[in-house]
Amino acid sequence: MNISYHYFAVKVLAIKAGFKEDDAQKIAFYSQAVDDYDSCTPILLENVPPYARHLAKKVADKWLFYPVTTGFSSWFDYARLVLESNQRSITIPFHFIPPQMLSVPVSSRTEYRVIPAQLSTPSLIQDMLLSARDSYFENPAPANLIRIGMLLHTFADTYAHQNFSGFWGWENNAQLTVSVATAGSPEIQETYEAPKHIKVPPIGHANLNQIPDYPNLTYSWEQKCSGKDHYSIAYTRSNTEEFCNVSLEILNYLLSCNKQASITTDDWHDFKENLKQGFRATEKEFTQLSACWQNYFPEVEFHYKKEDLFKPTDDFFQFNAFADDIRRRVNGITNKEIDFNNYIMQVSDDDAQLSRLATFQANN
Repeated sequence: MNISYHYFAVKVLAIKAGFKEDDAQKIAFYSQAVDDYDSCTPILLENVPPYARHLAKKVADKWLFYPVTTGFSSWFDYARLVLESNQRSITIPFHFIPPQMLSVPVSSRTEYRVIPAQLSTPSLIQDMLLSARDSYFENPAPANLIRIGMLLHTFADTYAHQNFSGFWGWENNAQLTVSVATAGSPEIQETYEAPKHIKVPPIGHANLNQIPDYPNLTYSWEQKCSGKDHYSIAYTRSNTEEFCNVSLEILNYLLSCNKQASITTDDWHDFKENLKQGFRATEKEFTQLSACWQNYFPEVEFHYKKEDLFKPTDDFFQFNAFADDIRRRVNGITNKEIDFNNYIMQVSDDDAQLSRLATFQANN
């Protein structure tokens, strides 16, 4: 999913669920932040709050803070994802969460694939969201809204990224067959360059480029069901409909956070039609996209600046601390005294991954 969903749609859903402007903005801002927080360079700071000091080292009278990367936006960011350590710490915890922790043994790589989550069905992300709601009940502070927003990003991605895993594996080998925009020009079909993307390492939905993230697309693709298989499974999906399905789940969750009943069928029917119009927007620039969404939701204000993410405010440290909790939970790490990066290096041979990349590039 892109900003049209993770920020605009989530902001609309939070307002619909009865959250005040500031609280709805907090939820939507940190939902989108998961995609945008691509920082991976240590930062030298004057001080770090005690709750985030496990992410920092004392250097003389300052602190060297190690940010928890959650997003990837440049080719440099994507290149880093060939390392299994980064798949375990970035792509999987925040964008391709499986139904169970990575520490749970699996019999097939297909068990790492994402499955659309529901609040009524047990899963790892369901449990994390319900725990976040309990924390909000106990203390309705802005910090708990940050965690809710972050987890809603991952929950929503289980619909956009279904059938793919965050690892580099055969379970992600895919090839596009049809792509049709449900509104506007089908320009994405022209710029997709299928031969180019079918030759990139199959991490997540890389073989389909960003098509699973565009809210206005209906498309078909083929995928493998085993490592030796040759694209024997065919899928067709309307992102607009799938994104409406997850929106109903998220809206009812947010209503429950405010201790309100689920939306009625009639109310949802009318509200869904406006959501669809927002999803069908083809605009890419924030101001134009904002104007489009306001046509259908004039009561909602939209304002988002990525650079605000990197200011060392209390929200900044809360975001990083929650992100660290999330990646530990997904990886099955419970001891905060264990350095996360050292643990990852123990379960992943990054040199082998780089060798694998060289072999892959040579063969493609």
